[in-house]
Amino acid sequence: MMYVPANQSVLRPASNVFFIHSPLSISWACDRDLFERLRLCAHGLDATWTGECWNFPSQESLEQFFAFGEDAAEFRTWRRISAYRKLAGEVIIVYVLPHQCGFAYTHSALIASHCYQDYWLPVTVSRKEGWWQSCPIVIEKTIYDFCEKLRALGADVTVIQVASVMPVRVEITGSSVHIVCSPDREPAHYLLRQNRKHPVDKPWDGTIVTTPTKWDIWRKFLEVRRIPWEGVNPASTP
Repeated sequence: MMYVPANQSVLRPASNVFFIHSPLSISWACDRDLFERLRLCAHGLDATWTGECWNFPSQESLEQFFAFGEDAAEFRTWRRISAYRKLAGEVIIVYVLPHQCGFAYTHSALIASHCYQDYWLPVTVSRKEGWWQSCPIVIEKTIYDFCEKLRALGADVTVIQVASVMPVRVEITGSSVHIVCSPDREPAHYLLRQNRKHPVDKPWDGTIVTTPTKWDIWRKFLEVRRIPWEGVNPASTP
């Protein structure tokens, strides 16, 4: 099975929500095509982008924005919620491993959009509607900060300490060490791919390829996160 980060394989979840930052400042969450059309409309009404929201010059220009073309009727059905409580009532379950890392699951499109950059998923799932409902948000570090930031936005966060993790398998192939992961069954295994740091230029096959001399680095990585391993010990292989 092949795996990819969400931001290279699927569209950001669409929630059809306007976030109110101030009486004349808004942002929104929706599908990519409509997002771009709204951006162009805001720009055409002399709104300015702050890096977080669009500031409109007057109430009149903001009302013109909401009356935008053929989509005006649909906009009336969109939720309008405070940007500072944008995740109010949305539910997420966070699974904590040692070393301030772990993973999380949610059925909320709003939370999924907010955490879009941190998702990994099998390529086969990337073609499915609502893909985020079965895929993990991979949290590489500072997991408690992650939880508090979501709570500050109103999310209902449940934290569960992970008692045990499925082991990775270590194999020797020629002069290489292969650490074989199963992230489709054990989401903690995505942490190994995250640890490689370099950009993802193609789908990951679930295996980390390293050398016997670097095995100790990986062994310590697994040990501090309490991710067990099984198979051949490269340190004892001639």
